[in-house]
Amino acid sequence: MTICSSANFYKQAVEVQAELEKAGLKVTLPVTAEIMKQNGDYGVSRYKPWFKNGDYSKKTELTRGHFKKVAEGDAILVLNYEKTVSKIT
Repeated sequence: MTICSSANFYKQAVEVQAELEKAGLKVTLPVTAEIMKQNGDYGVSRYKPWFKNGDYSKKTELTRGHFKKVAEGDAILVLNYEKTVSKIT
């Protein structure tokens, strides 16, 4: 199963991944969510350099890579939560 979500909700995606894996499912997260999990840092702005430098090539690369995971997977789970200003860091 591949989880899809806004980067603003990668912390929740990691929590959902843990629950699904407890149930015996193999779960794939976006690359950036995995990095955030490893670092214990979910501050979104630190992982989106294109906001500062205007170079969206890295975002394109990450998006295409995740679309490939979606295509290769058996199922997707889209986590869609309401955004608030306090969640965007």
